[in-house]
Amino acid sequence: MREVEADVRIIAATNQDLPQMVSRGEFRGDLFFRLNVMNIPLPPLRERKEDIPALVQYFIERLNEEYNRAIEGVSDQALRCLMNYDWPGNVRELRNAVERAMMLEQGKILGVEHFSKDIVGAAAIDEAAIRQVQSGDMPSFSPGNGKIILPPEGISLEEVEKELIRQALERYKGNQTKAAKCLRLTRDTLRYRMKKYGFATSAWKTT
Repeated sequence: MREVEADVRIIAATNQDLPQMVSRGEFRGDLFFRLNVMNIPLPPLRERKEDIPALVQYFIERLNEEYNRAIEGVSDQALRCLMNYDWPGNVRELRNAVERAMMLEQGKILGVEHFSKDIVGAAAIDEAAIRQVQSGDMPSFSPGNGKIILPPEGISLEEVEKELIRQALERYKGNQTKAAKCLRLTRDTLRYRMKKYGFATSAWKTT
């Protein structure tokens, strides 16, 4: 047996918190430090919904080639549903939803009737909440009252995000690991947003 040199680059992805797994002895530390040359945190799809239209069009083009179809796009109503859904399965779930819709559609445009009840229902809930706010049946968002209902005059998403981060940190007394889990974020993503909104990490525990 002899050693054979190989000139390769390794790109690895995970949805797990590897530093935490290393500390618990669930992942080999030597392997982690070999792989962790450059770390690029990628937020989940629910935190970058502005990417959804481009991703949908990309999947349609790829699946058109794969299935020899000629789908041109999605209806405005269907796109609103896709934008309102939280995508717990991230980009893979979005691709599967587009593929399923293309299997059901015989025309050129994917409509709401081609997507699952979960996806369509998410949009219906959001639209119903907006109607409640507009009719005065439900209070609009104000920092600290725990409500996240879009007011008729609109609100900055950054303002909402900053307030939720503040509430999570206060709820868990600065424990960033628990706050990140509550917000469905990785700890690295939470720390990035804390820095973005001016929350001094030194003012909170780093456990």
